[in-house]
Parts: sequence; C-alpha cells; structure tokens
Amino acid sequence: MMNYFLEAGSARSDSYKLITLTEDLSGQAGSFQLINRIDMNESFRLEGKLNLGNKYEGYTISGRAGGDGVAAVFTTSLPGVVGLPGASIGIGGIPNSFGFKLDTWHNTSTPNNEQKASADPKFIGYNNGAFGAFYSTDGSGKAITLKEDAKKLINNPKNNDFLDFIVEYNGETKDMTINYGGQIFSRNITDYLDKSRLTTGQSVGSEELAFAIFGSTGAGTNLQQFDLTRFEYTAGGSYIAIKYIDDVTGEEIRTEKIIQGDPGTQKDLSDDITLAGYIQKRTNINTSQGYMDGNTLQFVKGIQTLTYTYIAVNKEILTNLVEESSQIKASQKYLYSSSNKKVEYDMVIEMGKKVLSNIDATQTDVDNAVETIEQARNGLDGQLIIDKTEEAVKAAEDAGKAGADKKAEVETDGLVTPDEKAAVDGMNDTTTAKKEEASQLVDALPEGPVKDSLKARLDQVVTSEVTSEELIIPEVVHKEKEVNLTDNVTNLVEGSKLEEKKAIDIGLLENVLKEESKISTHNNKALPKTGANNNSLLSILGLSLISISSLLFGFFRKKEEK
Repeated sequence: MMNYFLEAGSARSDSYKLITLTEDLSGQAGSFQLINRIDMNESFRLEGKLNLGNKYEGYTISGRAGGDGVAAVFTTSLPGVVGLPGASIGIGGIPNSFGFKLDTWHNTSTPNNEQKASADPKFIGYNNGAFGAFYSTDGSGKAITLKEDAKKLINNPKNNDFLDFIVEYNGETKDMTINYGGQIFSRNITDYLDKSRLTTGQSVGSEELAFAIFGSTGAGTNLQQFDLTRFEYTAGGSYIAIKYIDDVTGEEIRTEKIIQGDPGTQKDLSDDITLAGYIQKRTNINTSQGYMDGNTLQFVKGIQTLTYTYIAVNKEILTNLVEESSQIKASQKYLYSSSNKKVEYDMVIEMGKKVLSNIDATQTDVDNAVETIEQARNGLDGQLIIDKTEEAVKAAEDAGKAGADKKAEVETDGLVTPDEKAAVDGMNDTTTAKKEEASQLVDALPEGPVKDSLKARLDQVVTSEVTSEELIIPEVVHKEKEVNLTDNVTNLVEGSKLEEKKAIDIGLLENVLKEESKISTHNNKALPKTGANNNSLLSILGLSLISISSLLFGFFRKKEEK
C-alpha cells in the first residue's frame, strides 16, 4: 500500500492499511496522501473506516476537549505537503485548495493568524456536537468553511469507534459526495476547480490535483485514524509503474511501485528495480514508449507499466557451510591444524555469517563467501599433521623391530662376528634417529588422546644390543712366524666352555686349511739336483690338524655324555 501513498507529518502506519493521523496530543498534523496527482476529469471512489476519537464539541473527558478533526482534501501542492495544524485541519497555508472536513472543535471565534483559518459558521446545534462541512483556502492559503453545507453529525465520535467513510467524485459532473456513518454530504466543486487553476496554471479540463486525508489537533485533541478498504481512481500526468515478479513462480514479490514525473524528463530506474535478496533476471522495459537505454525511461503522458522478474539469491550452500563449522571445529582436522590455519577458518566463517544476515547481499557476495570458506576448510591440515606424525612413529617402530630381528639373527649360532655387530649397531643408530624425529613431531601436537597414544607407542621403541660373546678366530701364520697350535686349541675349548657350544664352526677349519694351502704352495719348491718337492712342513701341518680335530671331537663327545 505504501507504494501508492505517502505518510507525512505526525502520520504513521501501524499495519498494512491502518493509518494513525494524530495521537491524542495537541499541535499535531498528519496526512495520508497519494504519491501521484488525480485526474479531476475522471471519477474516483475512496472507501474505508474512520476513527474521529472519543471527544467533540460540548463533550469532554476528564476536562479535556476534542479536536480538531479529519478532512479529505484536494490540494494544489505536491504530494506529501502537509498544511498547518489546528483550525485549518492540515489545509491551511496551501493556496486555492479544497475539501470536506469532519470537525470536532467549533472555532466560534476567529483563530489566531498563525493558524490561517476563519471562524466556523454558526448553525443549529453547532455548540453541542461535531459537524461536517466543505471548506477551501483562498490565494493566501487561509481556510474558509462554507455555512450552507455545514451540518451537525448524526454520529458523534465516542469510544474511538470506526465508522464507514466514503469519498466519491464524479469526473463528468464534478460532484463530490461524502458518506460518514450513513450521513451524506454533497457539493459541486466546479468553482473550486476554477480557483485551483489560478495556482497550478493548468487549463480547463486538464486539472490534476493532489489528494490526501488530513488529521489535525490543537487545544482539543483526539486519536484519529483511517483504515483504508478500497481506492479507485485515474491518475493524471506521467507515471511509470513497476511490477516485481518471481521469475520462477510468476507471483508478485512486492507491490508494484508508481513513479510520477513531468513529461519529457528521464528517470534512471536502477535504484528502483534493486530488491534485497533477489537477482534481477528479465524485463520488458525496451518495449516501452519512453525507453531510452539500459534502465532509463522517459516520462510520457499516461502510465508506462514495466515488468521485472527476479530469482532469490541462493544462500543454501553458504548456510550449510556455516552450520557445519561446529562439527569441523570438533574434528581432528581442525583441532590438530596449524594455528594460522585455524585462525583463517574462523575468520571466513564469521564473514559468511555476516553475508547470510545481510539482506542486501548479492549472489556474487554469497558465492565469494562460499569459495573462501571451502578453501579455508580444505586448507585445514590437522589430519595431515596426524598422519605425518603417525608415519614417523611407525618408521621408528619399524626401525626398532628391524634392529631386534637382526640381533636375533646374528645371535642364532652363538657366534657374532665384528661385521655382524657393526650391522646391529648401525640399525640401532637408525632407530635412535627415527625415534628422535618422531618425538619432535609428537611433542608438537596439542594435548589429547592422539598425542598420548602416539607417545605411548614411541616409548616402546628401544635399541637392541648384542649380548653373545665374540668368537676369537685363531691366527694362521706363515713359515716365518711361530705357530702355537696348542694355544689356539685352548682358546677354542675355553670359548666352548663359556658358551656351552655343541658344534664346531666349520668355517674356522676352512680358514685354517686355506692358510695351510697358501703356506704349502709358498714352500713347494724343487730340491736341488733331485727335483723332489719339499713336503716336510705339509706333513707336519696335516698331522697337527688331525690331532686337533681328534682332541676337539673327543672333548665335545665327553661333554654331551655328561
């Protein structure tokens, strides 16, 4: 409704159709006006219900008098202009204007000059009830009430009751008729129209005037309200009507908007077609008579009706992203993320909330918010950090197990060579390094069950030290060196006692044989003259090896029997 009417002065709207013109206070003037002028050569009809208050001339409440009244008027001013409060009931100060008033305060004496109103006419019963009368202003804007049309109201205002109020005008006969609570007032206003042209400069038959419902209070006060039921009229001048339609359903999104202008002037409609929460899709503006370009239209005589279609801004994805943020913040992905990643995510979620609450947000605003939130969410590295830390702990565990397996392997035969010990030591070094690397990652995690679990696993990672006695391999010497086979045998026997070995390292004998072979080859030289070989040392060594083998075999045989 407010796309067609203007509230001015003390007037305010409490609902879709109910307008409060004045409160029960002194010195108020409010109006409810059409935003465009009416073509006075066309007929119109206004229907509604009117509350004049609960006090009137000759009837007070707690010593308070009623006043001043409500009027339906045609003015020469622009729509939205309100006249003076008090005796003129909102029309004072607007020259050559006219209308009909329902007056609850009889100005028996002439009001002061500031009110720009004459005294009310006296008629039978004027001092004991509200009355109705036609009135107009002169060229100076002073309000004058006609005596011949003044009548006392049949239904005086009481209890703030709403009564039927109908204003009807015949554009052909120029008759104006008022019906208040079933009481009829009528007058031909041709003379009023003639006077209006003195101010507007309009030609005969081309009169266009502003229409309003005025309410005013002065020394007397009342709560005065109008509830519109229906208004049919023909607008004069140049107008643009904009219809706002849902592109999908075809239903009206909001009430159409009427814009008035002077013929030949242009109007950029960009601001008028912008709807909060909607995206403009289509329009028929380029088919209009006054179309210029883009959203600009030139006013022409009459009404140009435009249709704009819209789709609602889609906030569904953004809403889901914001709503899921509480779950994200409770997940490992967020809790174990880097601090800067969490701060970034928190910031974009707050930004998304602001976009959702902004009724003027465009689809671009929404889409940008969705993109930034998704990027920040995907950038949370909590799970990656956990996975990396767990991989490091697993690597340390694997290294520790590999070292333990190697230790068990080299100790299987009870004899650990220097190379085997070195291999185990190398694996222990790897385990230590892997454990240190994993420890740094675990320590960096925030406190919680994940950290506790990984730390407990890491505490179980240990190195493996070789515990077997090292077997001393007997030396084999060349001819030039002394060979003490007895000592070597003793060492073997004592080593066997210490470890309670049950088998001989065959590799030891193979090494001795190899050394013997080398010695034999080295000394296998031809004897002078005879050409015979020197085999004396070979024979001695062979006998020695046989003796050693027999002794060892007998030793272990006895040990097994025991």
